[in-house]
Amino acid sequence: PDDVVYDLGSGVGKVVMQIYLNTPVRKVIGFELSVSRNNSALQVLNSFKNALYASRYKYTNNKERELAFYNQDILKADISDATIIYMCSTCFAPELLEKLVVRFEEIGRKGLKIITLKELPDYQAHGFKLERTYSLPMSWSKNNATSSVFVYTYTGEKTEPENIATKDVA
Repeated sequence: PDDVVYDLGSGVGKVVMQIYLNTPVRKVIGFELSVSRNNSALQVLNSFKNALYASRYKYTNNKERELAFYNQDILKADISDATIIYMCSTCFAPELLEKLVVRFEEIGRKGLKIITLKELPDYQAHGFKLERTYSLPMSWSKNNATSSVFVYTYTGEKTEPENIATKDVA
């Protein structure tokens, strides 16, 4: 209930909606650069709100929980209160991932979780620890294929990765 989740590159909003409907998070926000994909997410959100109104459930002015989608550049979005950041980063360029890991480090919140489908570059040098790698089926998977999902935690302890080739061997 205290978590604040951001989906960077939220597309049509499937992950954001899933998180909101299946967890008690306080806030879940999707940021998407594509106007058409963000508009699709907003249409789903409006349908969701209308369905809740029709069934007499309270959604409006819910000060305890927030659900929203924004058409915004993820490098400019305010994510400073994040406790969890998710990225389906399969199409993210290495340069974008480098800029993002610097932004995540700037948040400086110990325990911040980053969940991504691509490895973060130089994550140790930015104070992150790789907690776990999952191999999971995705909606695009065929013939029982899986994709890697990387889970990082911000510890603030910056380390350089070991280079086995230059390590002294006795």
